[in-house]
Amino acid sequence: MLIDVVYNDNKHDMVDPFLLDELITSGKIKKFLRSEGWATIGSDPIRGTGGLYKGPERRNYSLLKLLTVEEKTKEQLNNELIELRRRINELEASEIKLKEIENALQKSEERFRQIAESSGDFIWEVDVHGVYTYVNPIVDEILGYRPEELIGTKHFYDFFHPDIKETFKKAAFEVFAKKAVFRNFINPNVHKNGNTVILETSGLPVLDSTGNLLGYRGSDRDITLRKKAEVALRESEERYKRMVSTVTAYTYSVGVSEGVAVSTQHSMGCIQVTGYNPEDYESDPYLWCKMIYPDDKMMVETSVKEVLAGHEVSPIEHRIMHRDGKVVWVRNTIVPFYDVNGRLTCYNGMIEDITERKLAEEKIQKLNEELEQKVFDLMEANKELEAFNRSVSHDLQTPLLVIGGFSRRFLKICGSNLNKNAIDMINAIQISAQKMERTIKDLLLFSRSGRKDIRSVKIDMWNLMATILDEFKPLTEGKKIKFDIKALPPAYGDIGLIKQVLANLLSNAIKFTRSKDMAVIEVGCEVEENENIYYIRDNGIGFDSQDTENIFTPFSRLPDARDFEGTGVGLSIVERIIKRHGGKVRAEGKINQGATFYFSLPHIYNSNH
Repeated sequence: MLIDVVYNDNKHDMVDPFLLDELITSGKIKKFLRSEGWATIGSDPIRGTGGLYKGPERRNYSLLKLLTVEEKTKEQLNNELIELRRRINELEASEIKLKEIENALQKSEERFRQIAESSGDFIWEVDVHGVYTYVNPIVDEILGYRPEELIGTKHFYDFFHPDIKETFKKAAFEVFAKKAVFRNFINPNVHKNGNTVILETSGLPVLDSTGNLLGYRGSDRDITLRKKAEVALRESEERYKRMVSTVTAYTYSVGVSEGVAVSTQHSMGCIQVTGYNPEDYESDPYLWCKMIYPDDKMMVETSVKEVLAGHEVSPIEHRIMHRDGKVVWVRNTIVPFYDVNGRLTCYNGMIEDITERKLAEEKIQKLNEELEQKVFDLMEANKELEAFNRSVSHDLQTPLLVIGGFSRRFLKICGSNLNKNAIDMINAIQISAQKMERTIKDLLLFSRSGRKDIRSVKIDMWNLMATILDEFKPLTEGKKIKFDIKALPPAYGDIGLIKQVLANLLSNAIKFTRSKDMAVIEVGCEVEENENIYYIRDNGIGFDSQDTENIFTPFSRLPDARDFEGTGVGLSIVERIIKRHGGKVRAEGKINQGATFYFSLPHIYNSNH
């Protein structure tokens, strides 16, 4: 009786049951079936042993069943047995090879793990979403996290520095989308302790057999110290550049043999001063001589000859031509050195860039020349002014006195024969003459206030003010004025000129408060560190604060002051006198709310004033 082996896919031949029994008895049939991925299940209807076969992927289907068929020839059975044995040998060889591959793969993975575990770089694998699937232990040193804290829970971008997180995350997934290899990607990360760690990352994609992306595998190298070193190096280079850029001097040394210069060395500072480096001078021994400005060559050569002859020379100032063509002023100091026999062996020197100083000196010289010219012009103007003043005092005052005197006399003699209009015209002539006379008087006083020598003494300001008030009694008779004189500490100045200042300011206060039912005039002082600031305050007509700049201009009268007598020179005299004492004047006021005038004087003796 024959046993027919039938598979669902009908690809296998008939098998003699005795051969099958031989295979089953030897244990090889189970091995054969299992090597194909199947297992024996159920009972053999002929032998009572496993005859129904099902596989793990086709559990609902019968894969092998035994049927009774006609007997085959012995030759057929032998051939089938031989084929079956060949098939079994192939499978056994395939299984051995698979085992070898599995062992090799296992050893490769073991080597990878050993390398990764011992590597100083952070080795990692992530899936397509960026979640860590493997990290080596070094991550604890680099980022402060144990591997189990990252695997399956953290994304690679979770550690990016907040300032660049979103930008770098977007860039990383753009690389993922291209399945591209990347190298040396510099990225700042945040350590568990909060410190910033700079990593240099490289990676390559992990793909399946069909080319689909499974994730990425790569490494991170901690380059924080390197980056810090690079920053420190850049800062050092910047400091060096700044230092070199500020160098304005350098040294040189000239070797001498038998009274002749034979070698020259220049320090690094020559680059900034001359534009040439030390190697340029070594390659061209005559470079320094070529650089000397033509007009100064003789002076420099004379000094060098003096040194070579054994004489000491004073520093010389001369010009050189910079490498870029500009002219540079230098101070050249030469110091000779001699051996024990008194022979000159070398001379050292220092070259100092004095261009800025020379330019400043030239500027000062030009300013001095301009100032001298202005002083000369001013002296000429003063001479003309003095001549004018003499002309005013003699040539103008005399006619005015004649006009005023004759008009008064004419009015006295003929006044009874004149009508009212004639009398008014003569009175107008007298008033105009008097006004002109006051203007000339103030003009002469203004001129003298700028030319009078200052004799500085200690002034009792309170007594001086009391003297002026006593002199002003005729001016204040019949007027209701309250004088509030505060403490007035002493100051230094010319007593005659300061009396003129107080008199001018006080007379103004009296004049511009005459419309008040009760005039209030306050005089006081504020003591500062090196000066006293005196003030005179009144409750008169005041002035618009916009007119403050013009209030001290000679012959300038403010609109509200035109109804009052005066020439507009009094405050100009005040300003001139105080400025000559080294002080300042200023004014504050509001319309119909009074005015305050301030002036300062030193309370310490100053020989310059």
